[in-house]
Amino acid sequence: LEKKICFGSEIKALEKLAATSNDLNAPKLHEWFYYGNALGRETLLKGVERVMPGTYVVIDCGSHCIDEQRYWSVRSSLPEKANSQVLSEDETVIKVRELLNSAVKRQLVSDVPVGVFLSGGIDSSAITAFAAQELGSDLSTYSVKFDYDKGINELPRARQVAEMYGTNHHEFEIGGYDVADTVVKMVEHHDHPFSDAANIPLFLLSQQVGDKTKVILQGDGGDELFAGYQRYNTLANFRRMKLLAHVGSVVNKFLPENARSHSRQRYIDA
Repeated sequence: LEKKICFGSEIKALEKLAATSNDLNAPKLHEWFYYGNALGRETLLKGVERVMPGTYVVIDCGSHCIDEQRYWSVRSSLPEKANSQVLSEDETVIKVRELLNSAVKRQLVSDVPVGVFLSGGIDSSAITAFAAQELGSDLSTYSVKFDYDKGINELPRARQVAEMYGTNHHEFEIGGYDVADTVVKMVEHHDHPFSDAANIPLFLLSQQVGDKTKVILQGDGGDELFAGYQRYNTLANFRRMKLLAHVGSVVNKFLPENARSHSRQRYIDA
């Protein structure tokens, strides 16, 4: 295989071609434990690399040179005037609404029925609102209650949103009795260990709706775009938090060393 280049959308495809071994890429395992992902091109398997987002690879079969070239980036896609354009708060609200509406409408173009995973939170509720403007009662929404994770029940809020927009609403209750088997299945689908626990309920819910709706919209990514995570409070109060971090680092050294203290120190270092 020294003179062959094998590629596929999944590592499993390379395994079928006997193009990779199961040898562990130890430095990347360290990154996975710390960041939740292996960073850059390399993966957890030796000899298996990723094509980076927004790039394509050119292979010269004569010289065997591999050249990765970027075809898209966020910065290059911005209008030239975007960096200098300052909108008022009211103008920003209007613009965000227009962009969200346009984005949702674009994703509704499908040969099969489209649904929404509706949690009742801001992000999925906004998607439901815009999608319902186009599809009305033809829009299917799906909500779930789990008997684990402290029994969090999102059904009442989700049901309220579904009734407001007149969607074809469905509710499920999913148990955690087979979570261990689910994790094994998901490792197989991911082709490597995964660190996002939210994938587990998403996978279980997807199994429930798989034979009913083939295209699903959901609110993942909203917290990243609209600063919905609590960690963004750190950035909003950066100077004060930086001072607290110096004090916290000293105090943390005198506290018992355990998983929680390591988590605290990682936050302080960041």
